[in-house]
Amino acid sequence: MTSKRAITDVFAWEALDSRGTPTVAAEITLAGGARGSAIVPSGASTGTHEARELRDGGTRYGGRGVANAVANANGELARAIIGLDASEQSRVDESLRQASGDDSLARLGANAVLALSVASAQAAAAAEVSRSTPQRPDQGHDRCCRCRW
Repeated sequence: MTSKRAITDVFAWEALDSRGTPTVAAEITLAGGARGSAIVPSGASTGTHEARELRDGGTRYGGRGVANAVANANGELARAIIGLDASEQSRVDESLRQASGDDSLARLGANAVLALSVASAQAAAAAEVSRSTPQRPDQGHDRCCRCRW
């Protein structure tokens, strides 16, 4: 039997941040229907010990596009986490790190890894809320808020 918190679908796309810089966004869906999404900020740090974003180069978006990172998120990274329990965040993160195979996450893109990690945490939180929040008044909804539904 599959856990309702098992990751069943990963969808990543290229989004623009508040400065118009391309970044990776992702949505993760769990077996129970809960979803989590994240849009990661584009990194400004360039220290030697920083995780490394994956940028496309070339002329698109002045070389700052993230189509390759998005492809990695939808491909190799998705395969690494589909089936995992999203509530086991350390296991999800370790699987993402192992898929990248390097400390700086440069091979598949730290931007792709971070988007999936945060989306997974959001999906796990959504699953917990939907599990614990009553859906009808006769299920005790008055105990979880004051809306008097």
